[in-house]
Amino acid sequence: MKWSSILVVIMLLVSKADAQCFLQISGRVKDADTRQFLAEATIRIPQLNIAVKTDSAGFFRIKGLCPGNYTLTIDHVGCKPVQEHFHIEQDMQHDFVLEHAAAALQDVSVTGFSTTAKRTSFASDIKGKDLEAVRGLSLGESLTKLTGVTTLQTGTNIYKPVIHGLHSNRVLILNNGIRQEGQQWGSEHAPEIDPYIANRLTVIKGAASLRYGGDA
Repeated sequence: MKWSSILVVIMLLVSKADAQCFLQISGRVKDADTRQFLAEATIRIPQLNIAVKTDSAGFFRIKGLCPGNYTLTIDHVGCKPVQEHFHIEQDMQHDFVLEHAAAALQDVSVTGFSTTAKRTSFASDIKGKDLEAVRGLSLGESLTKLTGVTTLQTGTNIYKPVIHGLHSNRVLILNNGIRQEGQQWGSEHAPEIDPYIANRLTVIKGAASLRYGGDA
C-alpha cells in the first residue's frame, strides 16, 4: 500500500505540470514608420526552439507555453530585430513595433574591358598627288587604282567601275550628293562625271554604304 501511494502522488504531480503548459502569447507586428502591420515577420523563442510567422494581417500566436521566463526575438526583412523578455503566468497579448534598418552600402567598382570591334565597312580615297596622277583618265579607269575596284570596258573610253562583281545600276555613284545614273541606260554608257572637277574620289564598301541608300 505504501508503494501504491507514492506512485499515485508522482503521477498526479506530472499531470498537474502538463496541465499548466497551455498558456499562449499572441499579438501583432507593425512598421514603426508606416504603422502598417507586417506580414511574414518571424517571432522566435530560443529557449524552446520555437518560431512562427505573422499572417497577412501581422498577427501571430504561440501556444502550449508553461509559466516561466521567456525571451522573444522578432525580425523582418529590412527592419531592426527586436528582443524582449517576458514572465508568463497567464495568456498574454503583446504587439511589437519594428523600425527600418539603415544599411550603408559600400562603394562598388565596375571594371570593363572593351573588345576590338570588327570593321564592317571600308572606305578608300584617291586624293592629292595620287589624284593628280590619274587626271587624264576616266572615272572608271581612275578608280582602278583602289584595291578591289576593276572596270568593265564596252567601247573606246567607256569604262564602268566594278566592285565585288557588281556594275552599272548595281553600283551607286554620287557626285556632290547627287545620284549619277547615266551608266544604267545601257552597256555603251559610262558614268557622266568629269574627274577633273573632283578633289577627291572615294569608294565605300560594306555596311557604311547603306547611309546613301538601300541600293548602295
